[in-house]
Amino acid sequence: MAHPAAPQPAPACAAHVLPDINPLIAPLSADAPTGADPREDASAQSPYQRLRDLRGEARNRERQALAEGEPAFIQPRDWQTLIAPALGILGNQAKDLEVCAWLIEAMTRCHGYAGFAWAYELAGGLIRNHGEALHPRPDEDEGKAGQLAALAGLNGLGSEGALIAPLKAVHFTEGHSPAPYSAWQCEQAFELERVKDPARRESRSQRGHTSRAQIDQAVSETHPAFFRGLHRELQRALAAYQEFRTVVDRYCPEDPLPASRIEDTLKGGLQTLRYLAGERLNSPADEAQEPDSEPSLTAAATAPDTRVTDRQSALARLRESAAWFRRCEPHSPVSYAIEQAVYWSELPLPELLAELIPDEGARKKYRTLTGIRT
Repeated sequence: MAHPAAPQPAPACAAHVLPDINPLIAPLSADAPTGADPREDASAQSPYQRLRDLRGEARNRERQALAEGEPAFIQPRDWQTLIAPALGILGNQAKDLEVCAWLIEAMTRCHGYAGFAWAYELAGGLIRNHGEALHPRPDEDEGKAGQLAALAGLNGLGSEGALIAPLKAVHFTEGHSPAPYSAWQCEQAFELERVKDPARRESRSQRGHTSRAQIDQAVSETHPAFFRGLHRELQRALAAYQEFRTVVDRYCPEDPLPASRIEDTLKGGLQTLRYLAGERLNSPADEAQEPDSEPSLTAAATAPDTRVTDRQSALARLRESAAWFRRCEPHSPVSYAIEQAVYWSELPLPELLAELIPDEGARKKYRTLTGIRT
């Protein structure tokens, strides 16, 4: 799969000052809790039309930059201009799910996983509190599915939705130029590493694919606090999205909202981050202290326990071993073999079988023989 050059959104772990959700969910008035449909004012200067135009301009600039191979095709400043008008409509004029979807796009680009979580908490709160009264109202032809169409488009129906690329563009490392690297660049480096043919691997490198060595260097330059903050934000984003799905499924059980691509992207991001960061995700209290220059009985008694006690500690030891072989024996295939095993260990069983048994017929026979149901 061809990938664009690295987008440069705001770092995922920067401090985020996000608006209070409650006033945006609260009824606008006793007589008209969700206000009037903002589409009723068709003038070019209406708040809804101006917001629609801003979103279209930001999308067009993004597509043009992507087509031209710009390294920073996602520009948060373009999307920042949408946030205040969208908040104004939701807080003062109308509770509208299309406006909410545009706000989700902007918040994700400008505030990463923190903005994503905030925006989906807002979307879930609007649906939970207002339901069919939200704009656009369900019609006779499409019902609630039509009302939720803008939110469905973020995930995508037959193709990748509008929110997948921004989620994969969140920075997963710090580091010096050409770092920081985004989630998709880390995945790209892992894919490149699994290419067995040296000529093909070199060809991809010449086309600008990020290498594992570049990722490893950036990881070494990334403070553990960055990884821990990103991990917290990503976990919260996944929890917020799963809660949103629960709310929507209860609201529209007869026509479930397409949502698996976004959830899979978040889960894939968690898997990639945990693989990259390893023990750096431990809290500072869990990190081992520097040993004294003179060994003592006290130091021996208080030394951290390095025994393997669970799955995560076992995988951490394997990653450490792979890093040693990569550093001390770069010519050896051992580091690659260990990392491949760790990668496989974190895949769901259906994905693991797809990698190990490419032929669908053979895979089906294996599932039948072993009783695996997917």
